[in-house]
Parts: sequence; structure tokens; C-alpha cells
Amino acid sequence: MASSGQHKMHFYQRVIDQLTLVEAPGIMPTRWRHGYDFYEVLKRSHWVAQRHFDLVHAFDSRPTVIYPALAAKRGGSFLAMDWCDWFGRGGAVEERTNPVLRILLNKPETFYEEAFRHEAELNTVINSQLFQRAQGLGLSLEKIYLLRNGSDTQRIGLIQKKAARSELGLPEQAPILGYMGALFKADGDLLDGVIQNVRQVYPATRLVLIGNTKTSFPENQHNLKTGFVNEKQVNLYLCACDILLIPQTDTIANRGRWPSKINDYIAAGRPVAVTNVGDAANVVKKEEIGIVTAAGSIEFASGVIDLLRQPAGMEEMGKKARLLAEGKYNWDSIVQDLEVQYLRLM
Repeated sequence: MASSGQHKMHFYQRVIDQLTLVEAPGIMPTRWRHGYDFYEVLKRSHWVAQRHFDLVHAFDSRPTVIYPALAAKRGGSFLAMDWCDWFGRGGAVEERTNPVLRILLNKPETFYEEAFRHEAELNTVINSQLFQRAQGLGLSLEKIYLLRNGSDTQRIGLIQKKAARSELGLPEQAPILGYMGALFKADGDLLDGVIQNVRQVYPATRLVLIGNTKTSFPENQHNLKTGFVNEKQVNLYLCACDILLIPQTDTIANRGRWPSKINDYIAAGRPVAVTNVGDAANVVKKEEIGIVTAAGSIEFASGVIDLLRQPAGMEEMGKKARLLAEGKYNWDSIVQDLEVQYLRLM
């Protein structure tokens, strides 16, 4: 079940393979909902209460998710809840650029991400920071499960760098660094400083910002902002890069999340450069699929420069990254482990 961007009165359903997607109606403009459309809460809760589900996995705990999930639990459903980001109390809510939303959502975000954890038979958390926070709320270890995001190796395939650059019209020889997805403002500032430092050694370096970064990052002849692109283009842009970047400043929000872009990065078979913040850094270091540096523009740039000087090393890291995406971090493997947890507790 997901929020509908179009329907305001009625539910809309469609079937994709064996998945039934239910779009729930809401009356607030989509940009203002943030899981707090209480008309949608009522519609969802009524819809769920009329049906029985063996298991409900609530992805989030905001009102439009948690209240219908609790209605399902009252009807006899097994309830699992996901915790995919540190939202309130110093977390992602503090990174919102809109000061009104930042003030209005601070207390509700904290309340909703904590208040209902004991209602679930299973809490899936996306990183070790949230695992510890769940423990701090008094949850027993058997009710907490570390659930990483997975890699879709069907959607993101291996494409030769030369072929990808040719199709996209990118220079064949210049160093190309890539970043995909949205950027917190502080992380965008860090990335800007990194690129400026790298260009002091490699002046021809191109930066490709894939997707909607939601920042006013400077655009010029060496910075390419793609905007929204389709899946084929995402695959091409990732594979056209020499190194894929995860510039994270050391904040609670960044320590309390898993940057899901890393799953596409490794599926593309490219080395990853990440700052030493959160669980992603531990994975990159342990699996030897890139470099980890301090969370400063000079240190991060130095690491990227050192990596650009080792083409053979980058190729080896890229191969290890793809093998990781096909193995331990493949969605099939992750889902099998999750099903074991469902069955154990059910």
C-alpha cells in the first residue's frame, strides 16, 4: 500500500506480476503529506480493517502507516516495523531546508519513530546506530533484526565504461566522478569542496550528479546535472564513472541511515569512495571495494586522487563490488534471510 499522487476519494489497485499495489487516497498536496495526511489515515485504516493479512510489514511509523498497521494487528496480523532512517531528535528532520517544516515536524517525527516499537513482533533496522537505539528503547534482541538494502543486479548491469561514455556523449579519457540521488546541504558543500580539490590535480575531472540532487549545486561545463532519468540512463551514468562517491558529513542523520545508492554503485561494478561515517564506510573497508577517508573535503579529495592514480586497483575493487552485489547484498539473499526471521517469530 502506498500514497496515491492522483486519487483523492477512492483506492486504486493494480497487479504487477504477483504483487498487488494499492494506492490510498489523500487530500493534502503530496509535497505536504510526509505521512501526516489524517484523511488518508482514516481511509487506509478502514480498508485494512475489512481484510485479513497474515503479515503486515510497516515501512515507516508515521501516522499513515502505523495506525492502519495497528488496525491490521488488531485483526490478527503479525506486525513487523521497519526503521530506515534516524528521522527525529537531531536526525534527518534537522537537515530539512524549510525552517517551518523543521520546527513543525521535530517533535512528531521523534514521537512516531519511537512510540510504537513495542507493538511490533519484529523491528527491522537498517544500520547499527538504529539497532542500538532500538535496544535503548527496551526492545529485546530477538525483536530487532538488521536489514540492509539489497542490490538489483537485473536492473543495474555491467556496461563497459568506454561504451557507456560513448552512448552518453561523455569524454573518453577525462576522470569522471559520480554521485546519485538527493544531497543534504552540508553534504553538497562537502562534495563541492572535494571536486575543487581534485581538479587542482586533475583539471579535466567531470562530476556527474545523477537524478534530482535537491540542491543548488553549481552547474558548469565540468559539472553535469542529469535531473530525473530512466533506469537505462541510470545504469549508463553509473557505469560511465571511474569512482562513485558518498560524501557524508559526520551528523546524527548520516550516522543513522544506510545510503541506499551504494547498492546500485556496487551493482555497477565501480569502486566507492565514502567518508568514515555510518555503516557504509565499514562495508567499503571490510569488503575492499573502495576507499574510506575522514569527513573533510581535503582528506576525501586526497583519497579520490590516490585512487585515480591506481587504475588496476580501481578495476579490482570494481570486480569485488559486483561480486558483493551478486552475493551477500543481492535482494534474493536478503529476502531469504528476512523470511527466516518472519517464520521464526510467527
